[in-house]
Amino acid sequence: MLQNIFNYSVWAFDYESYLKDYCDFIRKHNKGRMVSNEGGYQSDNLNLNEPVLQPLISNILNETTKYLKNFETNIENIDIGNMWININGYKDYNNEHIHGNCIFSGVYYVQSPELSGEIEFVRPDHYLIGTIWRDIQIKNYNQLNSHAWAFESKAHTGLIFPSYYQHRVKPNFNKTEERYSFSFNIIKKV
Repeated sequence: MLQNIFNYSVWAFDYESYLKDYCDFIRKHNKGRMVSNEGGYQSDNLNLNEPVLQPLISNILNETTKYLKNFETNIENIDIGNMWININGYKDYNNEHIHGNCIFSGVYYVQSPELSGEIEFVRPDHYLIGTIWRDIQIKNYNQLNSHAWAFESKAHTGLIFPSYYQHRVKPNFNKTEERYSFSFNIIKKV
């Protein structure tokens, strides 16, 4: 009988919003920064008191509370520590990284056209699979034998995951449309 000893999970949610105009406004009025992004636009941290963001923030906190219950911790109150916008055009991507000083991290897709790049999570032991199992023929990749796992980016959906999960965003290969998303970090409320 198969018994899992460690479980890597990602929480998926649906939420319909229309924040593309807000993202364009921020890009027009905020120079942005380069952190994990190669090309594309990444805003500075957003003002979390903006009225237009309140429904999205409320939904993210509600979904994170549901996810958090699975971890059986004593954390009762959470908040969004920071949030920013990512806009990736043709061939733009984000390098592998983690998010420090928070409990969970996540992404919410505002616009995600076809071929605009998946988010990919990398197992912490990925180097062992490649080294030790290099001569093993894998018939079908699954959650037990894969060194990475990707999720399609879809408009009006989001993912929440522990902040220590290594992840990257694959290049946008859509030549005509950009991918718009919000990234965020969840902290324990003091």
